[in-house]
Amino acid sequence: MKSVEAIRAERRELTQSRPRVIINNDGCDVLYYPKDKPLTPETLLALRTAGLADKELTTISYCTISSGFSNFTHGTWVGTVLTKNMDNPKAINATADFLAKGQDPLRLVVDFAQNHGFEGFWCFRMNDTHDAAHRPDKPYKLFPPLKEEHPEWLVGTVGVKQACGTWSSVDYARPEIRDLAWRYVEEVCQNYPVDGIELDFCRHLCYFKSVAQGGRATEAEIAAMNELMLRIRAVADQEGARRGKPILIAVRVPDDAEYSRAIGLDVEYWMANDVADFYIGSDYFQLRSWEDWVALGRRHGVKVLAGLSESRVRDEDKRFRRGSQWSYRARLARAWAAGVDGIYIFNVFNPQTAFFRECGGPQSVAGKTKHYFVTIRDGRPSRYLAGGDAFSKLPVLTPLQPWTIISGTPRTLPMTISEPDGTREHGRFAAHLRVGEKAAELVDKLLVHVNGVRLEGAAVAGEWLDFPVPAAALRHGGNEIVFAAALDPEPMVGQDNIWEVEYDCQKVMTYPAQLPWRRLFKECKWLEEIRDGCLVLADQDSAPGSIPHLAYPWNAESTGSNVVEVRLKVISSTAPEAVCVRIADSSHVEMITFEPGRVGLSFAGMTADFPAGDGFHTYRIVSRSKDIQVYADGKLLLDGAGKFTTSAEDQSRWLPLAHGLQEWNRRMVYFGSASEAGQGEAHWQFMRFRDSGNTLVLKDFVLSVNYSAPKQ
Repeated sequence: MKSVEAIRAERRELTQSRPRVIINNDGCDVLYYPKDKPLTPETLLALRTAGLADKELTTISYCTISSGFSNFTHGTWVGTVLTKNMDNPKAINATADFLAKGQDPLRLVVDFAQNHGFEGFWCFRMNDTHDAAHRPDKPYKLFPPLKEEHPEWLVGTVGVKQACGTWSSVDYARPEIRDLAWRYVEEVCQNYPVDGIELDFCRHLCYFKSVAQGGRATEAEIAAMNELMLRIRAVADQEGARRGKPILIAVRVPDDAEYSRAIGLDVEYWMANDVADFYIGSDYFQLRSWEDWVALGRRHGVKVLAGLSESRVRDEDKRFRRGSQWSYRARLARAWAAGVDGIYIFNVFNPQTAFFRECGGPQSVAGKTKHYFVTIRDGRPSRYLAGGDAFSKLPVLTPLQPWTIISGTPRTLPMTISEPDGTREHGRFAAHLRVGEKAAELVDKLLVHVNGVRLEGAAVAGEWLDFPVPAAALRHGGNEIVFAAALDPEPMVGQDNIWEVEYDCQKVMTYPAQLPWRRLFKECKWLEEIRDGCLVLADQDSAPGSIPHLAYPWNAESTGSNVVEVRLKVISSTAPEAVCVRIADSSHVEMITFEPGRVGLSFAGMTADFPAGDGFHTYRIVSRSKDIQVYADGKLLLDGAGKFTTSAEDQSRWLPLAHGLQEWNRRMVYFGSASEAGQGEAHWQFMRFRDSGNTLVLKDFVLSVNYSAPKQ
C-alpha cells in the first residue's frame, strides 16, 4: 500500500502525461439491450465499445445510468440495481441477466478499455432527472425507490413544475443526499479497477431547492457541496493508495464559474483545492469561448477539456447539420486552437462515427473540409438558474433563435475559425446564409462583409445564399462578419393583402411541421382542436403559467407599418387577456383583448364596446412607431395613436417562458390566452400577418472551408 501523499504525486504526474480524449457511453447499451441478441459480453461490447479500439481516444467513461439518483446498472449494495424493463418492444434491460452470470457491465467496459490501452472511467450523473415523467398513476420505470420513500429529499413535489430545474431532482442541501453520493463513489472505488471517476453535474443542473424556486444557492449550500467534493477527492486518493494506483477525477460542469457557483457548484474553489484532475466545460449551452475556459484553468493550474455534446438545435436544414463530420471537425479545430487540454464527447455512440478518427489533436483535422456554425447548442441557461441568460457571452443564432436584420442597421457577428497560415491559402471558403424560401429575392438586398471585405457573387441554393469568401479576407482566430439589409421600407401599392405568414386554422399544428410556431407556456389544462372548420382554443386552467397560445417569431420593426389580421368568435372570457392577440415589434408590445362584449388594448388601457361574441368578426391591427389601431370588419374601433409605448423588454409580464429567446421576446406575434388567473375560449378562422418590409430574417449562418479532394 502506498501513502496518500505518494498517490497524489503520481496522480498529478499522470494528469500531466498527455491530452485526454474522453468518450462517454451513457450505459443505455445494457438498459436497451436488443432482444434478438445473445446475452454475452462480446455482444454487449459490440454495441458501443469494441469498435472504439482503433479510434483517436484515450478514455472510455461508462455511465451506469444513475437515473434517477440511486439507480444503477452495476452491482451495488448502497444504491438500487435497476432491473426494470423500459417498455421498448425490441429491447430488454439486461442488467440482472449479466449480473447473475457474474458479468458486471461496468467491469466489462473497464476491462475492455484497459486491455486496449485506454483508461476506463465510471461516470456518475450527480442528479439525473430523466425520471421527471413519473406520476403516481403512471409510474415511470426510472423513478427509484429512494424517491418514493423520501419525497422530502426532493426539490419539489411530484409533477409540479419548478421555476428552474426539475421537481424530481434530489436536494443536495440534505446531508442524507450528500452522504449517499459519497458512498456511491466510495463503493465503486473499492470494488472496481477504474482509472477514474467522472462526476457529471450537467445531467442535470439542479442541486438545491433554493435555486429550483428561483433563487441562488446560499453560502451554506455552496460550502456543503464543497465539503462533499473534498470527501470524494479524499476517498478516491485513499482507495488509490490502498490499491497502489491513482484514481483520477473528472467533473463536467458549465463553462462559466460564476454561473456554476450561483447554482451551488463552486468550480473555482474546487480548482484551487485539488478537487478534480480534469474540468469538462459542457452543457445544453456554451456560455463563454473556449479561450475563456482555458484561461480559467491556467489561472488555477488545472486541466480543462472542451465538452462536445451532440447538438439539439431544431429546424435545421438538411444541407448543413451541426451533427455532421464537417461540423465536428470545425468544433475540434476551434477547441484545440484555444489551448484546451483535451476533448470530451457526449451522446455520440456509434463506434464507427467518422470524426472519432480525427479527435487526437489539431493535426487530425488540419487541411480538411469543415463547417463552422455560430451556435451548436442553444439551450436556455435560465432553465436552471433564474436570470441565467445574463451569463452568456456568446452570440446565439439558430433557426429558432434567428437574427433580424433591419435596413439601415447592420449587425455584427464575431466568429472564430481555426485555419492557420500555410493551410488557409489552399482552402475554398464560402459564407452560407439561410434566409428562407424567398432567398432568390434577396440576392441584391443582403450585404455581407468579412473583416471589411464586401462579399459578392451570391448563388441561391434553396433557402440559402452562398457567397464565396476570399481566403485572404479571413483570419486564423477572430473574424468580424457584418450583415446589412438594403430593403424597401414599405410594401408596394396593390400588395395590401399579401401576407408574410398565414394560418388558416384548418388543422391543429403538430411538431415538427408547425415550426417555427411554438407553444410557449407551462403544462396546463387547455383545449386545442378543430371544430366546424375552425380552431377551438380554450384556456381551462387558472394555475400559474397557464397561458395556452400559439406563438411565431415575427420579422417586425417599429420603423415601418406592421399588420396583423385575425378572424374569430369569442365564446367566453373571465379576464380580458384570456382571449387575446399579442404583438411586439422589437421596441413595443401590446395585448389586444377580446371579450364577448368589448375589445381592448391592454397596456394602453383602452376598450371599446363591440359584440365580439355574437359571431365571427375580422380584426385588423396596424402598428407603426408609437401608434396602433384596431379595425373591426373594416371600421376603426380603437385609435391608439401615441399609445403603443410599452417596452418589449418588459418580458416577464407577457412571456414568462421565453427566457433565452431574446429575438422572440422582442419580435413575436401570438394568439390565445395571456391570463394565468382567467379562463377563456375562442374559435379562430385565420391568423395572418406581415411586417413593414424593411427587415429580413437570418435563420442560420455557416462558414465552410473545402480543401482538395484527398483531404476531404
